[in-house]
Amino acid sequence: MKTTQSKLKMLVFFFVAVAGFLLINSSSAFATAKTWTGAAEDNKLATAGNWSPSGSPVTGDTLTISFATLFGSSCSADSTLNNDIDSTNVTLAGVTFNGTMPTDCYYAVVISGNGFKLSGDITSTRRVSLQSGVTATGDIEISNIASSSLLQTGNNSVTLSQLTQFSSVSGGGTLILGDEYEGGSGGGCGDGTGSSYPVTGDGSAFTGAIISNGISLGISSRSNDIARHASQITINSTGNLRFSLNYHEDMTFDGKIVFNGGSVYAFQSATTSGDNCLSATVMKDVNLTGEVQINQITTFSPYMVNIKLGDQVTGADNARVAKGVTGQITLPSGSVVSSEIDVHTIDSVDDCNSIYAYAGNKSIVNVDCSSSYVAVNGGILAGSGKLGAVTVSNGGIIAPGNSPGVLSTSDLTFEEGGIYEFEIAGNSEGQYDQINVTGTVTLGNGTLRAILLDGFKPEQGKSFVIINNDGSDAVAGVFAGLSQGATVEVDGVGYFTISYTGGDGNDVTLTAIPGVGNAGDFKQSASLGFVVMGAVVVASVAIKARKLILK
Repeated sequence: MKTTQSKLKMLVFFFVAVAGFLLINSSSAFATAKTWTGAAEDNKLATAGNWSPSGSPVTGDTLTISFATLFGSSCSADSTLNNDIDSTNVTLAGVTFNGTMPTDCYYAVVISGNGFKLSGDITSTRRVSLQSGVTATGDIEISNIASSSLLQTGNNSVTLSQLTQFSSVSGGGTLILGDEYEGGSGGGCGDGTGSSYPVTGDGSAFTGAIISNGISLGISSRSNDIARHASQITINSTGNLRFSLNYHEDMTFDGKIVFNGGSVYAFQSATTSGDNCLSATVMKDVNLTGEVQINQITTFSPYMVNIKLGDQVTGADNARVAKGVTGQITLPSGSVVSSEIDVHTIDSVDDCNSIYAYAGNKSIVNVDCSSSYVAVNGGILAGSGKLGAVTVSNGGIIAPGNSPGVLSTSDLTFEEGGIYEFEIAGNSEGQYDQINVTGTVTLGNGTLRAILLDGFKPEQGKSFVIINNDGSDAVAGVFAGLSQGATVEVDGVGYFTISYTGGDGNDVTLTAIPGVGNAGDFKQSASLGFVVMGAVVVASVAIKARKLILK
């Protein structure tokens, strides 16, 4: 009898203990997968009636929220949800945003209120704006989440993929940038201050490592940039790193970087002056003074930037410079790795709508692309074809023909720093460069370079129409340092005078100065080398292939 009573007491005690445990841990005892219905119509995540099965989310729950449920068949504004779940005591096992959006709906899901405390992933099929942060209690993935608040990694691994970014990050965990490439970091016209990605604000409380498997890690000059506080940065074969310099400022980075292949970009941010957007006009340096390991071949693409590797570099022979860029790499030995020219020939009208390139590349146009607007921005444009309006921006080069020849445009505009490279190999048309313009001509303080080819010396008093301006409209502006009648030099020798009212009255012409041309003592350079934005290009050969940029 006593034995039976003892067993009964033990059974009662067990049930009491279990009941107490369940009571104490009621927030996680009934964890389940919940789907948003919004039936309570208050847009609050903690409201039981908004979920199926009904109940306020508790620790261990996984939540699924459908865009179709939030927006219905049409949308006219952002869908706003209030996260009033207790983020101190409730740890969710995951949050998923999925489903389809109405046709042509470009509005977002915006979540205000508390942040999410997560032991599992928070992912979305399109971008969600999370106004509060995320606290990771385990290794998690975050996808397509833009947050204006803090990501707390703790000592966990947090993988960011798609368009995910946070304003700040803290913790000693590992930040893994996933395999979805994000191409929109840095650049643009702003205040001239470098930007970074995926942490746009304060990263000074982060002490962990960063690994890029695809998404671009941006490094700026800001002292609280997350990259400057990381214990190590690793760029894997599909990853990439971007140095975003302030406008016209050098950058020094002393952190540890390990390159296992991948790509490196470096550029100066544009800046504004009044109503104008100013792009870089002078080369600047990125000095890597910390430990750098280049374990596999890594491609560097510096634009208006030179990258200098310091004494703590191993594997420097694995550094390569991309074709057609304007910068170079200086190795610890002092030797320089420069870019090769990337040649593109537009030989079909079908190509006219896809003339895209990067700064420093070159294109030859030999067909009628008269409907194409082209901005030559750090690239080189050559050939004998027809184009629409052409703008030669700072560092860009237009060099008609295939050394030499004639190129036709509608409106022709030079911005300050844009270059017209005029080649001359004879007195007859077709033996010297010419741009035929059926529109306006704006010189904008651009730069004129005259190059004599194959030892040619011009006939004294001979005039060359270098810009054939149709109609009667006057040429606007002048080339830099060349007022009407000024002397145009070739390698320091004055060979021509310039006129902006030459030809039939509104053309740009060069006239050989008597006593210099045939009778002159000009010594032709063997290499005819010239420097284009820091990259040495052999004019007599390489000028033949130019690259244009379409904006």
